[in-house]
Amino acid sequence: MRIRTLLFAPALLVLAACSSGGESGPAAVAPSPAAAAAAPTSSAEIPAVNTGRVDYSVSPAGVTTAVRGVTVDTSSPEYVDTCRDAYFWVAGGEGTTEENAEGFLALLQTDPAELGEDPDAGGYWADQTAEQRAAVVAAVHAAARGEC
Repeated sequence: MRIRTLLFAPALLVLAACSSGGESGPAAVAPSPAAAAAAPTSSAEIPAVNTGRVDYSVSPAGVTTAVRGVTVDTSSPEYVDTCRDAYFWVAGGEGTTEENAEGFLALLQTDPAELGEDPDAGGYWADQTAEQRAAVVAAVHAAARGEC
C-alpha cells in the first residue's frame, strides 16, 4: 500500500486538477502581462516578480517553498481540500507550523523511488506544471497561517 499516496491524495488531486497546459520547470514562461491582466479576479497571485517568467524559491534543505510568476485559483475545491489537509499536518506536528509546512512540502517533493513507489506511475512533483506546484505551495502556506 502506498502510504504517501493515501496521505497526500488531496494534494495530488489539486496538482492534477490545476493543470492549465503550461510548461513546467524553473525556466517556464509565465503568461504575457496582457494575459495576466485579463486573469480572473477570484484568483490570488503568488508574490510575483514581474519578469515574465516563473521563479522558484528553495529552502536550504532543497525544498521548493515558493513559486512566483503564476496565478493560483484559491477558490477551487482542490485547493481548499489541500489547504485543509495540510492544516492538519502542520498543526499536528512537533515543530513550528513553518517547520511542519516545509516538512509537508519536502515529503510531497521526495523522489517516489526513494519511498519505494513506482516513479513511472505519474502524478508526482516532478511531473507537475509550475501552476500545479504553485497551488500546492500556496495551500500549504495558507494552512500554516491558519487561513483554510
